[in-house]
Amino acid sequence: MLMLRPIGSKVFIGEKNDVPAVITAIFIKDNNHVTYQCSWWKESIHYSEYFEDFELVCADTTRKKIGFKQ
Repeated sequence: MLMLRPIGSKVFIGEKNDVPAVITAIFIKDNNHVTYQCSWWKESIHYSEYFEDFELVCADTTRKKIGFKQ
């Protein structure tokens, strides 16, 4: 079972973790590899990029479980 950051979670990104962003999508690939799509605004320009879990600092530490019972 994977522990995921929910869509809509507020996170911080960047080298200094100083850019506020929002998780807009979750991608689960083979071997349970998770990538998050995050979006943010800088001045009047909208950005959207993909990040690994270790690159995000979450303002809310709550995670949701997702998976199937076997």
